[in-house]
Amino acid sequence: MNTTIHSSTSSPTPTLLDDTLSNISPYENEDSFIPNTINTTFPQSQESLQPYITQTPTEKFAFAIIHFGNIPKYFELELYFCIMLKMHTTHDILYLYSSADTPPCFVEKIMPHVSRCIPFDDTGITYKVNFESKYNSFNTLRTCDFIFAYQLEEYTKICIVESDLVIMNNSINNIFQLNTPSILCYKVGNSHINTNIKYSISKKDVLNTCEKTSGINGGVILITPSIDTFNKYVNAIRIISRKMCAYPNEALFEYVNSGGKYYNLPVIYNLSHYHTLKLAKYGLSWENIVIFHFNETAYKHLDIIKENWINEVLLYDKNLMEKYKIRKIPILYFEKKVFKKNKNRVEKVMKRICGIQTNKTTRNYNSSSQKNTKKNHSSTTSIPLSI
Repeated sequence: MNTTIHSSTSSPTPTLLDDTLSNISPYENEDSFIPNTINTTFPQSQESLQPYITQTPTEKFAFAIIHFGNIPKYFELELYFCIMLKMHTTHDILYLYSSADTPPCFVEKIMPHVSRCIPFDDTGITYKVNFESKYNSFNTLRTCDFIFAYQLEEYTKICIVESDLVIMNNSINNIFQLNTPSILCYKVGNSHINTNIKYSISKKDVLNTCEKTSGINGGVILITPSIDTFNKYVNAIRIISRKMCAYPNEALFEYVNSGGKYYNLPVIYNLSHYHTLKLAKYGLSWENIVIFHFNETAYKHLDIIKENWINEVLLYDKNLMEKYKIRKIPILYFEKKVFKKNKNRVEKVMKRICGIQTNKTTRNYNSSSQKNTKKNHSSTTSIPLSI
């Protein structure tokens, strides 16, 4: 495989990350730095370590959530996420939604919690097109709708975020220091996983591997908007669609930005809940993590909280306790800082939207049944990006 890692030359990697890493010693055993108790003391805001990054008069930054579909359960997750994001940033929060199948009541109810609601039409691009999806419940080609954020050229940089994230502190604003485009790339290796290093892969290698796997994680993507780049994405979607890529949004990103055109997003901005026990290998502790990502699971942090799963199940299973010794920290943090403070008003919204009650979660602790299940769908099946 012809892949190459390059040091950044067009613009320097922020010294902030280098300084942070230089003061962190690798841990041989995660038990040495994380309590194995449920009563976790959360760290104070890391503003003193990583001060707010403010935009200059000529710069304008924003966070963007991409929505499609009409399922209340996932709108509820987005609602909590927007409330949480607003707690941690003063930058614009954009709610981009598909005009093809987003209920008007979703837009109405999310509006007080975001800066702008912006419609896009993905019909014929990712919607109402044939694609063999990795999931049997929806068509993953619609996750490529992130490309519509590239049309917003009035912003200097946009950070595209999914809603199954837990933001731990205000250091999320430092993400705008990084080079663009940036996405978490596991292929850079553990020693570079928390740097903003450039990575190169050929279009051929992207297409040769995309049907089975992906070496990147699209939960957080930092971009510089460009209509020209948007058009390149639109043209490339047909290629990705024909290859039936398992993760079409990630394959699309790598394909368009192949040849050394993208950077690794430091893992502190997108740590998968599956990788919490790898922190020692990264030379990090959980206190360094800005964003935890509950990706590829039918049972999100919000579901775990609503089902009281930690107290009912985790405490009585030693194997799960070990697996969740770090994973439980962002869940408890979200419960304390976001869920309990906003539960009543979110429930009122959910009871009113379109006259639909929120679907009750089906308890499912193993997502393996959801993974690797292929079924041919057209994109008329609706679900948001933030699954």
